[in-house]
Amino acid sequence: MREDLLGVITSTKDVTNAIVLTHNIDFLFIQSVLVPALRKSGSPKLTIFADAYCSEDTYHHQHRFLSALGLRYRVVPVAMKPGFRFHPKAVLLSGTAKATLLVGSGNLTFGGWRENAEVWFRYDTDLDGTAPFAGFRNYLEQIVALCADPKQSILYETEEAFDAASRQWASSMASPSRILGHAGQGQSLLDQMKLVLKDRVASELTLCTPYFDDDAEALRVMAQEIGVNSCTVLAQSGRTNLLASAAASLGPMFSLKAASFQHREQIGSNGEERVREAFLHAKIYAILSGSEVVVFAGSANCSRAALTIPGSAGNAELMTWAVVSKEEFGSGFTSELILSDSAPVLPTENAPKTLIDADDFIHIDAARFELLSIE
Repeated sequence: MREDLLGVITSTKDVTNAIVLTHNIDFLFIQSVLVPALRKSGSPKLTIFADAYCSEDTYHHQHRFLSALGLRYRVVPVAMKPGFRFHPKAVLLSGTAKATLLVGSGNLTFGGWRENAEVWFRYDTDLDGTAPFAGFRNYLEQIVALCADPKQSILYETEEAFDAASRQWASSMASPSRILGHAGQGQSLLDQMKLVLKDRVASELTLCTPYFDDDAEALRVMAQEIGVNSCTVLAQSGRTNLLASAAASLGPMFSLKAASFQHREQIGSNGEERVREAFLHAKIYAILSGSEVVVFAGSANCSRAALTIPGSAGNAELMTWAVVSKEEFGSGFTSELILSDSAPVLPTENAPKTLIDADDFIHIDAARFELLSIE
């Protein structure tokens, strides 16, 4: 379920091109953490696609402290239609001998890459083949179509990461697979999920996501269209926007369980352990069919904007999927969570609205060091 992205980056060598997709963005995290990590992997060209609104807002607060933007990395803002967001999360590390792709739920911030409980799927060309990479390349083409000019410059950077002349793994790409994406065109994510399910008879849906529509409509639609008999919603008390009134109106086939995630750290040499709860920001949709579980994971919250709107409207989202046994789903996903049979504490209509994909981290706008003379 989890993946240490910075560890993946520093352990991957001879990377020539890195491409990151994100909704929220923290320029200071990029400059102080990501860029130094990439130096250990080969100092590749770094291109970041981020939501236009988020990148503009963050740049407004941090621009005075930036020195590497435009020199060590490039940020391409992507604007969606009014009311919708550029919301995918992915990391591509492309080298001449191999490539690594991570698709998940974490934003390019300290919270998204280090602190939150996120979900990431990892693909390596030498282990998993090139089908996910072909799907990701097609998705990048949809993103470039959304970008403002100069498109040719942006397209050059994305195509270079898949250049067959300089990358032996890209010389013969497989048919696209494992990647579900929506970015201003094509089918909704829910329709794409249904195509993956094909003739499977779905019996149960288990999902874990922090954000929903106010009326939980997308949740109802998903359960109905997939055709499950029961649906379990894993939600974190105090960290979800699923309204208590919406949950109460769902009906008997829906059940809610409180879920949380804890960081455990060893402190000092005496083995003392420090435990703290993290924001459960992962997005997982698991559909039981017989003895198998089809697991969809990535950026999409359980909302109309993320799941059910096709064509030019809706969010830009990115998901991937795998078929595992029930035992593998338990050991690889839910075993990392602390689950309770009791219902989570949900907000009411009068509670303050939670911002979609808000990251909890401290902003340091300035710091000063003063050397004091001691007499």
